Amino acid sequence: RVRLLLMSTLLTTAVLTTPTTAHPFHVSLAEAEWNPKSRNLEVALKVHATDLEKAIRRHTGKPLDLDKSPDVDRWITAYLKHVLRIKSPQGTAIPIKWVGKEVTLKAAWLYFEVPLPTGIEGVRFSNQLFFELLSNQVNTINFKQGKRKLTLRFTRQSATHIAKFPASSKTTGGAATNAPDRKARRTNSTQRVQFPNDI
Repeated sequence: RVRLLLMSTLLTTAVLTTPTTAHPFHVSLAEAEWNPKSRNLEVALKVHATDLEKAIRRHTGKPLDLDKSPDVDRWITAYLKHVLRIKSPQGTAIPIKWVGKEVTLKAAWLYFEVPLPTGIEGVRFSNQLFFELLSNQVNTINFKQGKRKLTLRFTRQSATHIAKFPASSKTTGGAATNAPDRKARRTNSTQRVQFPNDI
């Protein structure tokens, strides 16, 4: 299971407004740690609860309450599988495995795992969470594999990255930010997420 202690390390997901613009700045934040025993990437993702409800409602056309709606976990899992695309270094799609959620008044904590037998290196991540709702959405994932750390940030203009630890992080454990996967930028940054009809 995803380690619940990851919650204490997550920064507060915030909506920030800068003095120069009236449009809010929306972010999501995930902590993802590779477990060498299970060989799974264990992810704790924090999002605004209202944004999650709006996104799922937009694609299903049905009212949704994270606390009360039946089959809500199934709806969340289906949405995550469409906005979070993960491929192995060989190009094979890797599905996420839903673990569970915790919902507060303003935030939703989503827990899931990704089977990565050989670790994070070379894996392609596409994160389009809430891009269909918010033009200025920024999604950040902080990765950890042993002492190595890596931070990837996803925007509409840079929605796909290939994870690659810099040589220095292998010895120092310092965090680094990858350059975007420019080959995938044109298609992924503008692609609208389609929700399946058979859910």
